[in-house]
Amino acid sequence: GGGGGGEALSGGGPGGGAPHLKLAALCDRLLSDWEQRAKAKQQAGAAGAAERALPFRPELGSGEVAALVVANNLAALASSSGSGGVDLESAVSSAPRLLRLLRKYPQECAAALVQGTARVPTWVFLRWTNQLLAVLDRDAEGDAVIPLLERMAKDYPQALRFPWRIAAESLLGTDSQSRDHRDDPKDKKPKGKGSRRGSPTSATGVSAVRRRTARLTALLQDSSAEALVESLQGLQHPELWLKDAVRGMSKALANASLGGAAEQLEAARDLYRQVHAKVLQLENKPLVGGRNGVGSYLVDFVGKWRRPVEQLMGGPEGSKVSKKSVRDLGELVAKGCGEIKAGRQPLGLFSGYLSEFDGARAQTGRREDALEVPGQYWWPRSRPRPSHHPRLSSCDQEVLTMGSLRKPKRLTVLGDDEKEYKFLVKGGEDLRNDERIEQLLTLMNGLLSGDPSARAAGLRLRTYSVVPMTTEVGVLEWVNNTTPIKALVTNSLRSDQTFAARNAAALNGGGGGRGGGRGLGASSADVGRPQKALNTSDPSQYAPLNIMIKEVLQGKGTSKEAFHAMYGSQ
Repeated sequence: GGGGGGEALSGGGPGGGAPHLKLAALCDRLLSDWEQRAKAKQQAGAAGAAERALPFRPELGSGEVAALVVANNLAALASSSGSGGVDLESAVSSAPRLLRLLRKYPQECAAALVQGTARVPTWVFLRWTNQLLAVLDRDAEGDAVIPLLERMAKDYPQALRFPWRIAAESLLGTDSQSRDHRDDPKDKKPKGKGSRRGSPTSATGVSAVRRRTARLTALLQDSSAEALVESLQGLQHPELWLKDAVRGMSKALANASLGGAAEQLEAARDLYRQVHAKVLQLENKPLVGGRNGVGSYLVDFVGKWRRPVEQLMGGPEGSKVSKKSVRDLGELVAKGCGEIKAGRQPLGLFSGYLSEFDGARAQTGRREDALEVPGQYWWPRSRPRPSHHPRLSSCDQEVLTMGSLRKPKRLTVLGDDEKEYKFLVKGGEDLRNDERIEQLLTLMNGLLSGDPSARAAGLRLRTYSVVPMTTEVGVLEWVNNTTPIKALVTNSLRSDQTFAARNAAALNGGGGGRGGGRGLGASSADVGRPQKALNTSDPSQYAPLNIMIKEVLQGKGTSKEAFHAMYGSQ
């Protein structure tokens, strides 16, 4: 496995990959300078001037120099020694730059990329999986990276399975397992949330991507992973999915007045069909065991809502979808769906499949093929060993519903290593932005560790793994021993005797609030201004900034949920 690599990249003789890396850096700097000068000349109106060769002997064009950058960066990866790890990390970090050069100079760089990556262990590209998948809809670039992606899929299928599932939604305009009617150029899918640029709309484009990725799709197919995704999606309250669909349909129909009324109506119907299949049908969930695999909450929801929704919208296909029917559905949902309470609840209420999951029973072949605990491939710095990764064994019978907007749930799973792993399961959100932010923070940690003074001070950011599974559901590593910002502020205000004495009237229900009110320490100039009623149960509304800073600097951590709570209180 690992494309022939060992624990660390080795070989290459004296100096390892350093000479290759220095040559690549020199060529890249010269190429960048030349491109900037050419751009400046073009902006100045000298676009007709002949392209000058770069300062090489013999003369080389920009595309040839770009190929040198690609070839030498990959040669550095293939021949890096373990001396300090600087060469390896620098070469791995250059992968996005190589993809940009491939896009700009595809004819010159494609061969260098294919030949160079064939000599590099596949694990070093795992952190750039999403960037590699994103170019599969471009002919020259897609053909250049598909051999590497296929090798990665053979070596680390569970690292690529979810990223490819998400990429297929955008590249093929659908889940890669179904809905082949998207090949019809007349059947255009609207740009999905988080989609890079919508799905290809021509039959030729989709068919080309499907042909290019056929082997990759076959390597990554796994019914157990699909069942896991569907069951995690079921942890989301169905009324939230329905409300999302109402908002989406309303927006699509509102845009119909701007043009393309037929297309917008079809987009609204498509959203309705999706939510109908997701939360109003029990018979189309064979992966989780049908009616017995979904939670009793969804069963009750379907029993209550399926008939009235279908009457309003025209059955499962949405033949009556219109502005009026969508508006009526929104009013019906607003009246009929009660408040979702936070707290502990039985797992079986939302997913019978997860509640009864038994990893030993579900394992039908090699242990390596069983589902791994998510997050095993987060930013690898050495070769992963999938045979050592914990597999999903069972799930705790309780979930914790959080109080934030989307009501995410904390799920505890037991690995076959007898350890518990906690995750925050979020539905209705595209977690790829969260993933990119954590990757950025990981890069910042690398910069901090490379600075002597920062390293001596122990400066680093605590990061956590993020695993998007689709554009609508994913999991985040749960970080223990953290406190929400809102709780920090509230506890600080209650223990601050000076603040309590100064704001006794406000705390006892007097007027005032943020933006006015003498009871909150406002100046005399604030008297007479419109005052906002104070919510005395939420002291974070009028928290002095210095208290928040003091609490954070004292080392009391903050969780992801805290920022949502803080935002919601503003």
